[in-house]
Parts: sequence; structure tokens; C-alpha cells
Amino acid sequence: MVRMRLRKLRFFGLIRPQRVYTEARQVYLLERGGYTYLEKMGRSLELGYLPEIDLRVFEHDKAVTDLRLALEEAGAEAWRSERELRRDRPGHRVPDAIFTKAGVTVALEFENADKGAERYRAIFLDHLERPSADHILYVVRPVDKLKTLRPLLESVATRRLGLDLGRISFAWEPNVLAQRFGAMTLNVVHGDLPLVDILSRGRRTLV
Repeated sequence: MVRMRLRKLRFFGLIRPQRVYTEARQVYLLERGGYTYLEKMGRSLELGYLPEIDLRVFEHDKAVTDLRLALEEAGAEAWRSERELRRDRPGHRVPDAIFTKAGVTVALEFENADKGAERYRAIFLDHLERPSADHILYVVRPVDKLKTLRPLLESVATRRLGLDLGRISFAWEPNVLAQRFGAMTLNVVHGDLPLVDILSRGRRTLV
């Protein structure tokens, strides 16, 4: 059934296949006709047509999409992508996505590369001083980043007083994909807790 639908979408010029060197199988890219159809349906989100895959961010964006599928299956709602956030806040730093779960707004950051210590501190400070969400979830691919990001987060408390470091949690990508909101997170204030418990704490604090 999936193959049949893909063939029909290709036949009507809505999508086209493309090879990406990091993938064993081809991926599908929205054609201009497909974007025009979404515009007519009022579902294009006015994001603009992208004619090619940007290989510089393909792995990162694919990972964020996989996280979205997993978390929405577990009850995440009102997902807003980085492109949507940039559209509404041009010139500002935005997270990779924002979604809601049980009344708590969560900013998602996915890390599969190293930005450097000072860059991470700047991002943490931006989240804590100019919050766009109630909680910030950092999902990392290299498991050793769980150990390196924690002391970097703790170090920002020496630069600013009164920051609530408990608003940021870290989780390992395979755990989030497999366990969704049951995935264990590392939180410098609340300790190691499943994500659902961290968000429950955030909800009580917000009320």
C-alpha cells in the first residue's frame, strides 16, 4: 500500500526520489507541484518551496523528524519545526522544535555534532534567560555528551544568579526513540528521572 501511494504521488508530480550518500535507500523530496497542492489546501505553512536537499543538515533534520514521529505517537502535540519558528522570529536563535505535552511546552534541541563549550553555554543562557518554552529537552546522539553537557550547564550558574537549571534535561537519542516519554533523562536539579516525571514537575511549578 505504501509503495502504491508513492508511485501515485510520483506519477502526478507531487514527489520525486533522490539518493543521499548517507542512506542505503532513496529518500523522497517534495516537488513544486506537491508544494503548490499544499498551498491550495492551506497546509504549506508558508514555509516556501525547497528544490533540493541540504546535505549539510540532512542527518540532523532526519533525526529531528524521527524524534517527532516517536514523540507524537506518544502524545506530543502542536509541533512547530525550526523553519516555522524562524519564520515567526527572523534573526533570533530558535530551538530545533517546540511541542506541548500534557500542558507543558517543551523546546527540543538535538545534538549530533560538537558546538564547543562556549557555544553551549550561550545556548543554555539563552534558553534560561529568554525562554520560549517551559522546559528544554536536549537529545544527544553520542552518549558521552551526556557527561560533558552537564558540567557545562552547571557552569552557567556561576555567570548568572537565579537561573533555574532544572528547566533543562538531557537524554540519549536511542532511549527517546525507543521509550518516548518514558526515556530516562539527566537533570542537574532533579536527578535521573523519566521525561514524563520531569514534565510533571514542570507542570506543578508552572501552576
